[in-house]
Amino acid sequence: MRTYEPFRYTFYVGTVKEDLTELCNCDDYAWSHEQKNRGEGRLGEPNFHVLDSLLQTKHLLERYVNDALHNNYKYVNDFRITTSWITNNNPGENIRPHHHKNSFYSGVLYHGDYWDDSGSLIFKNPIGHASPIELYSDANPMNDSIGIPPRKNLMILFPSCITHHCYDINRERISLAFNIMPTGTIGRSDSTCTL
Repeated sequence: MRTYEPFRYTFYVGTVKEDLTELCNCDDYAWSHEQKNRGEGRLGEPNFHVLDSLLQTKHLLERYVNDALHNNYKYVNDFRITTSWITNNNPGENIRPHHHKNSFYSGVLYHGDYWDDSGSLIFKNPIGHASPIELYSDANPMNDSIGIPPRKNLMILFPSCITHHCYDINRERISLAFNIMPTGTIGRSDSTCTL
């Protein structure tokens, strides 16, 4: 009997090689709910459009996004970054499990310095939890979550519906998060894959 694994989620992981000085010099952090005390004394709401004032970085990342999605999926749409924010987590803090609504793909760019214990970003596997019966086996990849440790200039693009978190932050951990949407008219494909 042949084995098929037809349903998959595509992640893009790579290193940004261009100069990120513009981004590295920005300290306009968006504090999370778990960091309320760190945001005290700040005026206004968190900046969820930080890349709108860092246009060199925004255009660079949009090139990476469009290259990845055009080359893999052959989309005719272009893609743009809609929202973006910089996080700064300290030891003992965490990133609660969440996913990004109202976007197609999301991304994170690690533009600081990191250590082995800076805390991996864990992506929860959604496939195993779709079944009414959770039956675990070390040999079943439908149950595995994945963890990606931060590295300088590492960028991860992932479907926005994937729940992710980090509970093991042991060193300062700065990153840029952003959401991506297609531009123009969105076409519909009713194609199926024949096995």
